[in-house]
This record gives sequence, C-alpha cells and structure tokens, in this order.
Amino acid sequence: MKITSLHIYGFGKWKDHSIRLSTHSLTVITGANEAGKSTLQQFILFIFFGLPPRKRAFYQPKTGGTIGGRITVYMEAYGEIIIERLDDRDQGEAVCWLSNGEKRGEAFLKKIMGGLSKSVYQSIYSFNAEDLSKLQQLTGEELGEVLLNIGLTGSDQIYQTEKKLEKELNEQFKPKGRNPKLNQELLHLEKVALKRNNMEKEVGDYQLILEKLTKLDENIEEVGIEREKLSRLYYSYQQMKKALPVVQQYHQLVIEEGEDAVPENARMSMREYEDALLPLQSEWRTVRDHKLNKQERLTTVEEALHPFPQEELQSLIDEKLSYQEHEKETARLELQISRANEEMEQEMNRLDLPIQKNALYDYEFPFYLEETWRSLKEEEQQLAQDKAQLKQEIETLGNQEDQTLQQLKNLKDTTISEEEAVEHSELVDRYIHAHSSPSKQANTSTDPKRTYGLAALIFLGGIVLSLVTSQFIPTVVALIFAIGVIVLDKNQRPTEEEKKAPSSITKEMYMKARQELQQFEQAKGEAVYLHEQQKEHEQRRNRLDDRRERLEHMKEDFRKRWEEQIRDYPFLESMKLLHWEKLYHLLKQLKDKQREIAKWQEEAEKHSLKMVEIEEKVSRFFAEQKWEHKEQTMQEKFLAIEKFMNEQKQFLDEMVHLKQEMHLLEKQQNRLEEEMAPLRDQQNELLEAVGAINVSDFYERLDRYEEQQHQIEKKKQLKQQIQMMLTLNEQEGFRVWTLPPTEADIAFEMEKQEREMDDSQVQIKKLQQERADYEYKKNQLESSDELSRLTHQFELDRARFNERAKEWASYKIALDVLTKTKEMYQNQYLPRVFEMAQNYFDQVTLGKYKSLQLDEDQQKIMVQDRNGFYYSTDELSRGTADQLYVCIRLALAKTLSEESAIPFLVDDAFVHFDEARLAIMLQIIQELSKNNQILLFTWRDDIAERVDQGTVNLFQLSKR
Repeated sequence: MKITSLHIYGFGKWKDHSIRLSTHSLTVITGANEAGKSTLQQFILFIFFGLPPRKRAFYQPKTGGTIGGRITVYMEAYGEIIIERLDDRDQGEAVCWLSNGEKRGEAFLKKIMGGLSKSVYQSIYSFNAEDLSKLQQLTGEELGEVLLNIGLTGSDQIYQTEKKLEKELNEQFKPKGRNPKLNQELLHLEKVALKRNNMEKEVGDYQLILEKLTKLDENIEEVGIEREKLSRLYYSYQQMKKALPVVQQYHQLVIEEGEDAVPENARMSMREYEDALLPLQSEWRTVRDHKLNKQERLTTVEEALHPFPQEELQSLIDEKLSYQEHEKETARLELQISRANEEMEQEMNRLDLPIQKNALYDYEFPFYLEETWRSLKEEEQQLAQDKAQLKQEIETLGNQEDQTLQQLKNLKDTTISEEEAVEHSELVDRYIHAHSSPSKQANTSTDPKRTYGLAALIFLGGIVLSLVTSQFIPTVVALIFAIGVIVLDKNQRPTEEEKKAPSSITKEMYMKARQELQQFEQAKGEAVYLHEQQKEHEQRRNRLDDRRERLEHMKEDFRKRWEEQIRDYPFLESMKLLHWEKLYHLLKQLKDKQREIAKWQEEAEKHSLKMVEIEEKVSRFFAEQKWEHKEQTMQEKFLAIEKFMNEQKQFLDEMVHLKQEMHLLEKQQNRLEEEMAPLRDQQNELLEAVGAINVSDFYERLDRYEEQQHQIEKKKQLKQQIQMMLTLNEQEGFRVWTLPPTEADIAFEMEKQEREMDDSQVQIKKLQQERADYEYKKNQLESSDELSRLTHQFELDRARFNERAKEWASYKIALDVLTKTKEMYQNQYLPRVFEMAQNYFDQVTLGKYKSLQLDEDQQKIMVQDRNGFYYSTDELSRGTADQLYVCIRLALAKTLSEESAIPFLVDDAFVHFDEARLAIMLQIIQELSKNNQILLFTWRDDIAERVDQGTVNLFQLSKR
C-alpha cells in the first residue's frame, strides 16, 4: 500500500488542505512546533482506524465545519482506492471507493490494512520521540526486558502485561502471606467455621420476617408481569425476524413502470407476418444465389485477365507526369539550396561572427533570450550608474566630514579655553561689583529666585523649539545657556573679601573679557551642533556601506547570470554585452535561414524519394512481367506499360456483358423487395405499437411485459404472506410497508430485549433468593436450628472463595499462555529481527558493536563490541540504548512488511542522534523506503537537505 494524496476537509488546525505525494516512497515533512505535524499524523491514523466520538470532538476545527477527509492509496491488487471518513456520516465509519466505482465499507478497509488495529499498527509501523523519552525512565534491568519485547511485537505491551499479571497473582495469593485476598478469605473461612461451632442462637423478629416475605411475593409478581410483557415484545421481534426476508423481498421487488401495453394476440400476428414473408424471402434468396453465380463467372473472366490490376496500370501511366514534375522540382530546390548556402556563408564572413556555420545547428535562440540579453545589458548599465552615484555620495560625505572637523578645529583655535572662560567670568564679576552701588549689590545678592526662574524659562523655550523643529539641538543649547545664567549669577555675587578689595580692573579689560565670554558661549552652542552633524555623517556612512554591500551582491548575481549565458553560448565571451541584443537578431535571421535551407533539403529529399518510389513501382512491374528493362530509360518503360494496358482492354468487353446480366438480376431482386415491403410495413406497425426496434426486440419487450405482470402478481402474493405472518399492530409498529427495520436493527433490539429479560430474570432470582433467605430465617426461628444458618453462611463464603480461586487460576493460565506465546514469537520472528537490527546497529554505531545475541537463560539482549566484549543493555549509555531501540523497531517493521507493506510513520525519532549517526540512519530510512512507504515528520529543516532530494517528497509546514 502506498499513500498518493491527502485531502483534509477539517481536522484540528487543518481545514480544506491537500497534499499530493509523488512516486517517491520517502516523504519528509518538516515544520516548527505548532506547525501541525502531529495533527497531520493523527489525521492519517483517523482515516485508517477512526476515533471515538469524544476524541473526534478534540479535533473539531475552530472555524467550524465537519471533521474528516480522504486519503488516496494505491495497491497492486485493487489499483487506486479513495478512503473517506466523516464524523457526521455513518457514525464515523470509513467509505472506500475503488477505481471501478465500487463502494466498500469499514470491513474492506480493515482487510487491506492487514487486519491491524490502531494499537498494533502504532506498535509496529509507527514510533516517535515520546517512545524514547519513556525508554529514559526505565532502570537498566527493565530496559533489557523492554527491548526484548519490542523485538517481538514492536511495543512494550508484553512487558507491561507480564508485570501486571505477576502483580495480580501476588496480590491474590502467597503461600506464606497474610495480606493477599485469598489468604484473608482462608482466615475468614476459619473464623466462620469456628463461629458456627461456638455462636449462640440469635432470635429475630418473627413478625417482621413474615411481612418481608409478603412484600417479596408482591415484588416477584410485579417483576414477573413485566417480564411477560418483555417476552411478548421479544416474540414480536422474533416474528419480524422470520418475516424480514419476505419484507426485504417485497421492497427489493422493483416493478418497472411505463412499459407500453402490448396489443392483444401480438405474438400470433407476428407469427403470421413471418409466415407470409417466408416464400418471398426464399425466392429473393434464389435470385441472390443466381446473381452470385454470375458474379463467380465474372470473377473467372477477371482471373483470365492479366493479374496486374488495371487501376495500378493506369496509376503507373499517371505517374509518368508526376515523375517528370518531381524531377524538375528536385533540380529547382537543389539550385535554391546551393544559392542560400552561399548567401549564408557570405553573411557570416561579412559579420565576422565567432561561430562556425555548422555549429549554429547546436544552438537554439528562444524568444525570451532577447529579453534576457537586453536585461543583462540594462543591468550592467544600471550597476555602473549606481556605482558612480555611490562613489560621488561617498566623496561628498567625506568632504562634509572634513568640513565639520575643520569647523570644530577653527572654533577651538578662535575661542578661549574653559579655564580662561572661568578667569574672564571672575574678572567681569569683580568689575561689576566694584562699580555697582551698595543697594544694587544688595539686590544682586538677595534675588536668586529671579535667576532660577530666568534659567527655567530659557530651558522650557528650548524644549518647545525642539518640539516644533523635531531636533534635539535647541534643547541642548537652551540647557547650556540656563546653566550659564545660574553660574553667572553665582559668580556675580561678591564675597566679603571682594567687597572690601579695591578695584584694579580697567574698563577695557572688562569689555574685552565680556566680549570673549560671549564668543565662548556662542562657540559652545556651535560645537554641539557640529557634533550632532558628525553623528548624522556617521549614520549616512553606515547607510552608504550597506548600499555598497548590496551593490556588490548585485554585481555578483549579475556576474553569475553573465557566466551562465557564456556557458550556454561560448561565442559571446569575446563580445561586449552592449552588442549582444543586436547579435541576437543577426543570429536569429541566420538561424531562420538555416531552418529554411533544412526545409528545402527536406522537400528535395521528399521529391527524390517520390522519384525512387515511382522507379521502384515501374521496375517491380517489369520484374513481375519478366520484361527486360535494365537498358531502358524511364520514358521507354512508360511507353511499354501503355502498350500493355491497351492489350488488356480487349479482355474487359466480356466483363461488361456479365455485369449487364447481373443488372437484370438486380431488378428482379428489387421487385421481390417491393412485394415484401407491405408485409414488412405491417410487421413494423406491430413493432411500433409495442415500441420495439426489431423482431428480436419485439419478443424481448413481450417477454418483459409478461414478466412485469408476473412481478405484480408476485408482489401481491408477498404482501398477503406478510399480512399472514404479522398482526396489524406489528405491521404498523415495525413500519413494514414504508421503512422496515434492518436485520441489524432487529438483532440490536432483540439483544436489548434479551438483556432486559435476563435482568428481569436476575432480579427475580435475586428476589427469590432473598425470599429463600427470609424463609430460611423463618424456618430457622420456627425450628430453632441455628447450625443450619451457620452452615449456609459457611457455604456462601466458601463459594465466594472458590470464585476468587478461579480468578487467580485464570491469571495464572494467562501468564503461562503469554510466556508460551513469547517463546513461539521468539523462535519464529526474533532471529530475523535480530539479524536485521544487528546490521542497522553496526552501521549506526560506526562499527563499534558487531552483533546482538539473546541470553536465553536470563531472557536478556547481549551486545558484542568490535573487541569481542559482551555488554548487557543496562551497561549501555542512554544514547546507545536509544539507537538500539530505533534499530530494533525498524528491523521489526522491515520483517513484518514482507507480509504486509503498509506506510511507516516516524515522528522526530532521531532528535538525539549526532551528525554522523543521523546521516547513517537517514541512509537506512531511504533504503527501507524502497519496499515500504515512509512518512518522516521532523522539526529539523536540515534533514531535508541531508537526503537525496531527487528520490524524496519534501514538504515544509508553516505556522498558521
């Protein structure tokens, strides 16, 4: 079996999605987490095996719609099969459509799946990374047992079942234990036996027991009445089951309506017409036979003629003119070809093309090649233009950077330093304080709030200006000025020493210092602006570097495309790309000329062949006549043929006479046809009345009409039979005339009635048992026989103990059967599985481990390395154990696929393999895919690059 396509109507995140697989048997489906790989895998399992309703609801599409889809598979025995499964159709059962249009059901699907259940399929033909993670949780001893069981069946179910059975046996009974259930039952039986001997008689309430007995009798009667109703209903279903074949036959009996009524005595009338036509038909056949005799005579005369047909003789004579025309046309075409070759040679010599005329045959110049060469030319020009523009912009940016550096250098050279600015500020402050009035000095020293307010106002103004201009520079300049105002205010406040110190600063010194301070503050603002310019230049430099890098990539792409054209057309290497487009038109013209010459040559060859054909016909005619013709020309041969034909015409006169006689016979035959026509018309009227196209169809329609009447009578008889088998209420209840129940419905209802009747019977037995118990108590009280009651209790407890002992025995038998089954599988399949797994394990471990062997005493797998040392599985590393697990799973699937080649699903099973072992495992997977289709699901994109993409289907899933 091989999957060829999938179409998902709706399943989880997938909706209205199709995947078509090619003829390759290995399919790699990659995608990140949440891309839908696991959902796609569950969809395949859903189509093959279905899902319970609750699990199907989990895959309901979020956007609405039905759950389901179809998978197309190919099998050699059946051809192409479409398997379709919908959640809301036939309770989720599958429908299989065969290539001949035949429809099959779930049973057929199970048959082509080799009878595998979903769990068995997953244990043999499917495994994933989760299986490996479960493997990591086992102890060393458990690991060996699990790997052995996987080699037998593909899963650890045998191991889990063995452990469960052993646990159940130990919980039920231990020879020397006290806690197991059977041990406790034994102790309880001993206590009851002791109590039976020592207990005193318990006196009950006799009146309550009598009332309970009365109530139980009423309950038993009510349940009995209900069971009687169920019995009558069950009897009705039995009757319906008996009548069901007749009901089905009644509904299956389809009477084709609309059949034309047949005239009375139609069959007898048709017989009469046939009897009247018989003598006329006999005479017509006599005339026909006489005409055939004349025809035979005519044939004899024709045989007396020369065996060579007259038409062929005339054809040979007619070929004379054709031969002359072909001869003339051949000479004309050869002259035309010679001239065209000379012109082509002269044109190529004139153009001095770097290509020989004969080599031109090897090249093709498709219509899109002109556009390709033109785009290469335009791309070359555009690249040159972009390169020149980039170079100019780089030079312009360099000039701007140099200009900015020079401006910063000029500012530094033309302004005072920071230290000098501080000294000048102090000089200005001292001069101001020295020449200001005492009141003014007081005002200056006692109004710092005004200074801070002014600084804040300047800073806010800078922020507003930055918001308006979308630049950061005004804010920086405003901050510098605000800080300058605060510093200046503080410096203007005189100290006590300055107030007392005499002024030695002249006005010229003050004016000069003030001017230089103003220049310094202005230069600081310009420096900030120039530094911002440098940052912008750096950003432009980075953008230009990116453009230059993109330009280099474009040049490399252009060079590859140019080299590709040179490889296809080597003669272009010596020519500039600018002239390629013009060269295309010249080569196209030469190529067209070359094709025209080839066409003429082909026509000349056809004319030559026609001449040879005519010569061969004439020569064959002469050879058949055994005429000498080697020394004769074609003209002489044609004259000889004409003479021969004239001689043959004399033999044709007798043929004409015979044909005249045959013409008279033909008239006689037509007369008979006219006499038979009225009878045939009457016969046709009868056919038309019945609606038949011929006599055979007439009798068929007559038979169908009689059969129809028979079917109507039969349906009446079936209806009467059903009415005799079922009562009127049963007919209405089961709707036998409209929608009768199916055999499955009846079986279901009868099974339901049987269960209810059984429940009623159990309830009656329970009530009867309860009544017997109370009757026993009553009798016990009446007889005061306490020993009987204790004996009854002991027997009940012993019966319960026997039931539990049987349950323990069933567990014991199951464990023994499982052990024998393991031994059978071990002897039948395990050697082949181990041999194949040993080969895979040797490749995956790079030759480190050479063989796998089974320790039959301890039932463990032993691994032998290249040095001859043996290791148990619990001595292997976890990574090596994972690799051994994968090898055994693949070997088991390979072994069982010899009987049933079913698609194999692998989901991220190699995520923990290193690069070398991953490569080897992928080679093994590709080798296995030659016999079994394999679908490999993985999140690793590099796996698709590691396989031979020419033999693999690749699909990339993206998050949706």
